[in-house]
Amino acid sequence: MTSIDQLIVEGAWNVYSVSPLYKFVHDKDVLATDAMALVAYLRTSNGELHSNQSISVSVRSKKDLALFSIHEQLVGGPRRLGGFMYYTPNADTSTMKTRTDVLLLQGNEQLVGQVCAWMQYQYQCVVALHAVNVNSISMELFAYNLYQNMLAASDSLDHAPLKLTLHSENSGKPVQSVTISIPWKDILASQQSLAAAANEGTRRSTLTAPESERLIRGFITKYFVNLPVEMSSYRLYSVSSDDCILENIGRIQFFTPSTVPSVLDAVLQLFVSQNVICPEVEEMTF
Repeated sequence: MTSIDQLIVEGAWNVYSVSPLYKFVHDKDVLATDAMALVAYLRTSNGELHSNQSISVSVRSKKDLALFSIHEQLVGGPRRLGGFMYYTPNADTSTMKTRTDVLLLQGNEQLVGQVCAWMQYQYQCVVALHAVNVNSISMELFAYNLYQNMLAASDSLDHAPLKLTLHSENSGKPVQSVTISIPWKDILASQQSLAAAANEGTRRSTLTAPESERLIRGFITKYFVNLPVEMSSYRLYSVSSDDCILENIGRIQFFTPSTVPSVLDAVLQLFVSQNVICPEVEEMTF
């Protein structure tokens, strides 16, 4: 059986916002029952039973993270794959009406749409119709959180560089894309500089959000000085580290399963920074 860690790192995921899933429980038996309900729903998704359709749904759960993996095969037809991950750290029922949670989707677009429709029916929630578009400031905040995660690892390894890819907003620019690699030694040096300036030991979240953005922007400015391009017309398109890569179109891919919770916490901080909320609608979006 494929483990949840293997499934997490298989391909990219699209980042969606979702209202809290009512009566969703991280319990093996409950999740198995939910998986069977999803199979039944997909078998009759068009109002009729499909006899030539083979569907399997497997579910894995790990602390605050649950992952559903769907395989559908039509006899003599194509195979469709899909999946979703739902992350609920420290879920508090008292915040159900005001909280926005993170939902990750991947796979066949039509199948994923059917899965979202089932989720809204099963859990009385609302799934955003489109993936989250991440603005430049939120991308900088996410990059800062990856920077902090690298420092918090407290290991003796030489980490891969923190990579920032910027795209030009001006199609007439001769250089449309610039990738900046910030070496591990520069990240350590910046940490030591901040600690010395504060006259205290390193601690997480020492900087306020605007200061964290300035830290990342400072790295970008430093590297742009040596490039024959004007920085003002470029915006962050992607941020990557040992742990993951996030693109501003709301697509994320994980590389290190053990750090997924901290990365998803950074995504939730991005939601707050960007004021991402689920729409309040009378009808379901899917």
